[in-house]
Amino acid sequence: MADSAIRVEASPAAAAAAAAPPPAPPPPPPPAPLPRPAAPQPGASPVKRIVIVHDGENCPIPPVQPQLDAQGRFLVANGRPVPEPGEVPVQFHALYDLVLERIIQLAYHPAPAPRVDVRAVPVEWWFVHSHGTRPEWMPSYGSRNDMSARSIRFENVGQVDTKVLSLLNSIRRAWGMDPSRPNPEEGLIFALLSGNRDFSHEIQALREGDPFPVCLIYPKGQAAESFRKMFSGRDAGCWQELISLSRPRGVRPGPAHGPARSTTPSGPAHAPTRSTTPSGPRSPLHSTPSGYGVSYKLWFFLSNPDHAAALEEKLCL
Repeated sequence: MADSAIRVEASPAAAAAAAAPPPAPPPPPPPAPLPRPAAPQPGASPVKRIVIVHDGENCPIPPVQPQLDAQGRFLVANGRPVPEPGEVPVQFHALYDLVLERIIQLAYHPAPAPRVDVRAVPVEWWFVHSHGTRPEWMPSYGSRNDMSARSIRFENVGQVDTKVLSLLNSIRRAWGMDPSRPNPEEGLIFALLSGNRDFSHEIQALREGDPFPVCLIYPKGQAAESFRKMFSGRDAGCWQELISLSRPRGVRPGPAHGPARSTTPSGPAHAPTRSTTPSGPRSPLHSTPSGYGVSYKLWFFLSNPDHAAALEEKLCL
């Protein structure tokens, strides 16, 4: 019996549909609009980040409180600050809060500054100092520990001005300063701690288009008027004041003194005398030159094995 093939004839409608071209794909959906900045929440800080470049040569952090003259400037003799009686230490954790609070005040000038918890604000702080800086103008051991704990970046260089210029140029390139662009970062504040007008060109380039507040803190009497005008009122010659306020609680600043006193080769005039104990000659700890904090001297003293052994023998340990 022969096999018979079964043919199914397609209907005319199905044949026409098969011969027609495939339908075009649907158009792509329109791009979603860019998200708008979220509205500030109640209690949220308007300050999101503070960036500081600190000229440690022009705005030094001495280990102990220097005396101030009648104009509120550091009293200096033979290139060294004249310390207050009692060697009152400069406490960096207090100075840290004072500097940030003053920067925020300047950033919102002339409007009143908002209340901000400065310890909750992210901070990038470069402290630039020179190899040849005298110890009397350098932070104490305790202050350096506080600075390291706050992730402050130490830049120990030969030429402070060159390094500060390099940092300013790097920041400008990283942020892509362009007047046609919007604010690169909402809530950003930049501050320069220096009175050196050699940085005028870099500051002018950084402020081009006024993308964010640029502030200046400098030592009183050490910034040219033409340099200060570049900051549109966001400047303050208050570095000596901030240093003077960064002291232990309950220790008040001493009275301002007159002009710097003349010195002799033997040392500053009217140098404070140190009393000796009836038990014998003074310990080497008390013969350490003034200008260092007590903790700084003790650390250097005990780090020497000979000194530590002598102290143990004297104390009969």
